[in-house]
Amino acid sequence: MDINQLCALRIKEIRTEMGLTCQAMADDLGLTIGSYSAIENGKVKITIDRLQQIAKVLQKPMIIFLPSSALSYTFNVSHCDNAITAATYNNYQNKEMSDAVHQALQLMQMVASKMKV
Repeated sequence: MDINQLCALRIKEIRTEMGLTCQAMADDLGLTIGSYSAIENGKVKITIDRLQQIAKVLQKPMIIFLPSSALSYTFNVSHCDNAITAATYNNYQNKEMSDAVHQALQLMQMVASKMKV
């Protein structure tokens, strides 16, 4: 399955969870039901503009529609005055990864507070 198909599947999952019909989505996007169905079935390439429109209709951030394999995790850690700060950017759906990073940062802060700089 390619990234377009995975994205389409995620759109369909979220729409279904929200109790919306394909017809309602098509209407909100100004599309025919056939055109919208082709998007959800991965038969057409989803453009960034179209994904942005879908995200707006579903009131979700665009990133939630991307498969986790398409996202990378970046951790920026800095040490200053015995304090460690970090910014994490990751998939909203990956709570385990986010929790593990948070725990690691807490441990690093504890170690840094005991260090003499």
